Amino acid sequence: GKRRKRAKENDENDEDDLLEYEREYLSKRQQLNADEYKSKATSSSLPKDSVHKVHIGDAKATNAPSCLPKVLPNKVSKGIDQKAPTEDEKIERRRLKKQRQKLRRKEKSEAAKETREREESSREEQQKLSQKAKLDEQAKQKKLRSKQGNQFKTLRKGVQFTDIIVGKGPVVKDRKNCRVEYVLRSKNHISGKIIDSSSNFGFRVGKGEVIQGWDIGMENMRVGGTRRLIVPPLAGYGNRDIGAGKGADLFFNIQLLHVAN
Repeated sequence: GKRRKRAKENDENDEDDLLEYEREYLSKRQQLNADEYKSKATSSSLPKDSVHKVHIGDAKATNAPSCLPKVLPNKVSKGIDQKAPTEDEKIERRRLKKQRQKLRRKEKSEAAKETREREESSREEQQKLSQKAKLDEQAKQKKLRSKQGNQFKTLRKGVQFTDIIVGKGPVVKDRKNCRVEYVLRSKNHISGKIIDSSSNFGFRVGKGEVIQGWDIGMENMRVGGTRRLIVPPLAGYGNRDIGAGKGADLFFNIQLLHVAN
């Protein structure tokens, strides 16, 4: 701070000196012009037309009177000296440059921080929306299972069934060959994981070729119909894990394609 103050005071002193020098120069020139016009005499050192050739700071004014300097400093014409910066000024400039660089780095850091915060907020919002959608789907499935549970009928060994489409063809008969299209899912009939499926599976009813849940659950089913079965472990695969977990209920969608006569 003291260095800047001293430099400022020096610049002000230089400027005052230059202004005083300029005023003295102009005063002398005006006095000479006045004397020249009063005497109406010619002078070899200062012709009449030479008065207009003298310009402040003009190094080429050769007809100037001897009492005036032929060349004035550039400070008089330019007002401020274009001198080389001092060591203190160089130090101050470097300090200001570092300060600006530090400020720019701080602004970039703050901008990057704001961007990260916005991205994190967006991710959190997406996670909340995803979690909400998942909960809504679970509630929907629970409601659907509850609704279906009221429509399901329970048979032997806990096998449950409901007819989605009641067929109009021949009825399934014991010991007869039939063909079906089926999809086996875990957890529910609609969105559960698909464990097994077939578009044309044949077997004989009541001969033990399939799990007991099928022999029990397909009783009185007609060709063209679609039925859903819920087979508990007792009528299925017991505690074996076939993809739905140990001791899990199995959810079948079965469409009856053909029954032999």
